[in-house]
Amino acid sequence: MKELKLNNKNYKLNLHIGSRQFYFFYKLVNNLIVNGKKDTALNIINTLITLIKEKYIDKDPLFILDKILCKCIITVKIKKKRVAGRVHHVPLFLQKVNQINYSLKSFIDTVRLRSEKTMVLKLFSEVNAILTQDNNAAIIKKKKLLYMQALNNKFYVKFL
Repeated sequence: MKELKLNNKNYKLNLHIGSRQFYFFYKLVNNLIVNGKKDTALNIINTLITLIKEKYIDKDPLFILDKILCKCIITVKIKKKRVAGRVHHVPLFLQKVNQINYSLKSFIDTVRLRSEKTMVLKLFSEVNAILTQDNNAAIIKKKKLLYMQALNNKFYVKFL
């Protein structure tokens, strides 16, 4: 049992967290927050971790989450730039910290668009879709779409 301290409040978790996994965990919790309810976000993550423990018994759930988030990392962002009355979609290459933050935000945004009832089930179905390398994973579709847009618009990098 490990105590996790977030914003001067102690939370008890049944996890062994490394520094990188703690960073992902903390960012995931912060991106899940709606209307300032951090306790609800932590409960969602804890139930997700218990669901992952039940399904994948032989693996560490935080290692699985780390692996999933590494698969979802987006290195390119599309920015709209107006030049001479035309709007160009210019690809931007992100730094490592910004890649992680942008990827987590887009991961949570795509999970919120899924059709399951609760946020835990939405997250769990997205995790299963990514782990089984299914074509249903919305974040993988979004990542491929962004890369295709970046390749199509690579000539507009000079406008930055």
